[in-house]
Amino acid sequence: MLAFLRLLLLCGLIGLGYAYSSERAAHEADNADHARVIARFTDAAKKAEQDAKAAEAQAVSERESADAKYDRAKSEADDARRNLASALRAGTMRLQDKWACTMPIPAEGDAATDAGQADAAGQYDSAARIVAAADADAAVIDWLWDGWQADRRAVVAAGCAVDGK
Repeated sequence: MLAFLRLLLLCGLIGLGYAYSSERAAHEADNADHARVIARFTDAAKKAEQDAKAAEAQAVSERESADAKYDRAKSEADDARRNLASALRAGTMRLQDKWACTMPIPAEGDAATDAGQADAAGQYDSAARIVAAADADAAVIDWLWDGWQADRRAVVAAGCAVDGK
């Protein structure tokens, strides 16, 4: 009977050893799988970081381009205002009658008043300011649109949004 118990104990120990070794092998396989997943995750995180940095650099470049475009358009609007006012004063350009708000012509023999001349100069400056304001407003709208587009492209490139095209 003692021999039988020894044999049974030996079989149990062998079975336990086999179970332990197979469990150990499964554990090592799981660890290897986890290491591969972590490596893939790390690579994906590095790529996402690089993509985000590239998108940020692109957005900065696009923003700087939009700023330069806005500054040029604002300068052109100021130039257009000055040129229009000069052309109106010189008489090389004329406002349409509906915008001219013409002053009544003095009666024959009467001299034009300084107020009339000041009013004409004011008309020229006002017309030029209106044109410049419209051009400046268009420049601001373009600048806002370009900035919004740059930000949108950066967000999509960084993977934080999906382009719905």
